[in-house]
Amino acid sequence: MKFKKILAFCLGLVLTLATGCAVLPSPTAPAPTLAPGQTQGPTEASGQALAPTQAPGKTREPPTVTRAPEYSQTLSFLFVGNSFTYVCNVPKQFAGLAHLYGVEVIFDMICPGGATLDKTRAQVIEALGATHYDYLVIQDAGGRPVYGTRYFLNDVKKLCEEARAQGTIPVLYSPGFAHLADNSPDREYQTAATAAHCQAAQENDALLINAGDAWVYAHQKMPDLLLYEDETGHATPAGAYLTACVAVSTLFGFHVKDIPAQKLYHGSIALELGQAAWEFVTYDQTHDDVPESAVTVADGDNQRVND
Repeated sequence: MKFKKILAFCLGLVLTLATGCAVLPSPTAPAPTLAPGQTQGPTEASGQALAPTQAPGKTREPPTVTRAPEYSQTLSFLFVGNSFTYVCNVPKQFAGLAHLYGVEVIFDMICPGGATLDKTRAQVIEALGATHYDYLVIQDAGGRPVYGTRYFLNDVKKLCEEARAQGTIPVLYSPGFAHLADNSPDREYQTAATAAHCQAAQENDALLINAGDAWVYAHQKMPDLLLYEDETGHATPAGAYLTACVAVSTLFGFHVKDIPAQKLYHGSIALELGQAAWEFVTYDQTHDDVPESAVTVADGDNQRVND
């Protein structure tokens, strides 16, 4: 009898221990040490998707075609065009403004007077093959985007393809092409030129420096502003500086609030031009005072001054 009691006691103890083990929580790994303010995301063991590794406090932004990718401290540019690029040395003013905000720009130019893209294409392709450039800035002769749109689009496509083959980012540059007798922008012509450049940029996934429409916008803000030389239609120093401001705002997101130490532009309205460029690049395009990009080439026979 005593033996049976002992046996029953042992069996009961074994059952109790077995039951207790069944409800014990499984051991857990120690929680990782987190930085202040940091929260633990899903783990691989949880079956949830893992978030990309990212520094605390940083956010990821989607890619955009209106800004250049992240840039290094020194960038190289090849400008191809004509006098709309080299008069008042737009590339030099662009480089001066970039330097002001911490980016060193080195550049070369292939810009014979009055040249069209088909005339300089072979030289540009050779230059791209011989030297690596981060960006290729493309500007065609004044009338060609409007009156020779098919040829303009074809030449832009070929240059963009060659640029990408060499690891170079293509950028289209639409300058202030034409003005009327009172030195105001020819809005009809500029609208047509903008339409062609927008089409080319979209078809080739290229960036666009829309300086021409920015000139229209700045002239609306400052009606006495002289952007064009009377005889040639080329940019005045103020016009070239405005173009450079549009370029650094478009490509680098810089808001020009300071005047470069090099004093590339000596006018008293340098800050106003920088502000106008920034407003144009970042403005809500639904506002009535910002020129709209045309979707078709405008007709008309107004007298214009072109390259």
